Amino acid sequence: MSEQLPQTNDPSWDRFAEDLKSARAPLAKPPSPNEVARLLQRAEAAENEAPAWTRLVPVGAAAVVIAGVIGFLALRSEPEVPWTAKSVVASGASTTGNVTETTAEGRALFSVGDDTVGVGPGTRLEIASASTKATRVVLTKGSVAAHVDPARGKRNFDVETPLGRVHVVGTIFRVKANDDELTVEVQKGTVEVTHDAQTSRVTVGQRLVVKAGVATLGARDEAAFDELSEKPVVAVVPPAPVPEPVVEQPVVEEPEPVAVKEEPTKKKSVPASKLADWRTRAARGECGLVMTEVKKFLAQLPDDVPARMTLADCQRRTGDKSGAVDTYLKASAGKGADANRATLMAASVLQDDLSQPERAIKLLDKYLSRGAESRDLEASVMVRKARALQATGKKEQARAVVELVLKKFGDTSAAPQALRLRDSL
Repeated sequence: MSEQLPQTNDPSWDRFAEDLKSARAPLAKPPSPNEVARLLQRAEAAENEAPAWTRLVPVGAAAVVIAGVIGFLALRSEPEVPWTAKSVVASGASTTGNVTETTAEGRALFSVGDDTVGVGPGTRLEIASASTKATRVVLTKGSVAAHVDPARGKRNFDVETPLGRVHVVGTIFRVKANDDELTVEVQKGTVEVTHDAQTSRVTVGQRLVVKAGVATLGARDEAAFDELSEKPVVAVVPPAPVPEPVVEQPVVEEPEPVAVKEEPTKKKSVPASKLADWRTRAARGECGLVMTEVKKFLAQLPDDVPARMTLADCQRRTGDKSGAVDTYLKASAGKGADANRATLMAASVLQDDLSQPERAIKLLDKYLSRGAESRDLEASVMVRKARALQATGKKEQARAVVELVLKKFGDTSAAPQALRLRDSL
């Protein structure tokens, strides 16, 4: 004869029911392996203490039931709910679909679910996707600041730029980007910046600048981010010019026109809008299509340095490191800041990805001889050269370069890197 079910006032049943309640509590979200182990231990202990009728279910079966419940609850996770950006402040800003552009004095502020996104002057920002699961924005140029709510769990918030991606969990930060420089500042929390196959962490009070393939970490200004202010921008209207009095001029006979030699036509170059479009699409992962378009353009204008740099960046992103070096070197044969940046990028790929420090040293020397754009960048490139010398076994030369950095650039953000490198020589 089977045993009768226990009465409601049975102490052993009450204790067993309480154990089951406490065991279910962690299952409100998918449990960790440690929580699974604790549930199995409770099931085993409950078998020894439970009324006799419950012992008809073996521990192994209890484990199967718990595993089934875990799987059910994991599948029953909350559905993804899309968010729509709601305007809070808009001045000198226009929005078409998901893309917002601001004038040189404009600004916009959006509420995106639990987060706040501020768009600075002269900016083009696309909110590519936003939901309770993840938010992704694409910053082509200008600046964007965001207050990402840290209380909503590990929902991703990513800012993609032409030079890298900024990954956030919960923080207050700002990103400034253009074709050749990326700046990330953090007011609260920590962000991860992925650039040139590297990942850098930026935390409270720090600023990371990525330029010409070199990342420089330093302190940021203490001022708050204007992009997140709810105060509307007040345009400054210059006073109307005072008209000058009209003075009658004597009539003078015009001389005979003299034939003027025509100036040579300025060479065409890739339009800034097309270049920005290529780099935005490359940041989205559309490098294959972008490279096809750029190659067609270069067939007509092979000397266009920005276009060739875009092709090289895409080759590097897709893993064609050797092809990227060749394209960077072709671009470096030109003139101007882009050509010099191409020299440094070729050296960076040779040193970091292809393990060819000897070739990298020659290109780093070429870059330094042309002149770096700032003292910080010059110091960072010299530290990179010292690392390349160390890799080739030339430790004395590497030490000499490090000592020069500490003597000449001791006040730059590259000084701590030089100190750590000196300790390893």
